[in-house]
Amino acid sequence: MAWLTQLSAASDYFTAVFGPLLLVGVGVAFVTLNVTIMSNVAQKEAGATSGLIQTIQWLGGTLGLAVWVTIFGTTIRGNHSTATSAVDRAHEVLALSVSRAFIGAALTAAATLILVPIALRKRH
Repeated sequence: MAWLTQLSAASDYFTAVFGPLLLVGVGVAFVTLNVTIMSNVAQKEAGATSGLIQTIQWLGGTLGLAVWVTIFGTTIRGNHSTATSAVDRAHEVLALSVSRAFIGAALTAAATLILVPIALRKRH
């Protein structure tokens, strides 16, 4: 995610977009996470747990997308590029807006990596 925050108007697709998105795709562990969660649940609770997992995944994705699109839109509306041509200005504003949206996504991922282990810590 942090790699995607480095986008600029001069970025090359394969090094600035394809590479990081490939890593994101490889790193997504929904299936493994679901198996891990479901293996620690009593059989009579499996249906409710499965439904809760799906609901949380959909809500998390929806909320995250809403926040990141808001960051993108706010940046695009408030940015004034200094480029001379309209095409160059559009490229600069788009790249900056996408980069800032990914900064929001990276911060969300970092917060999740910090908060989830704390929330799941077993109480003794």
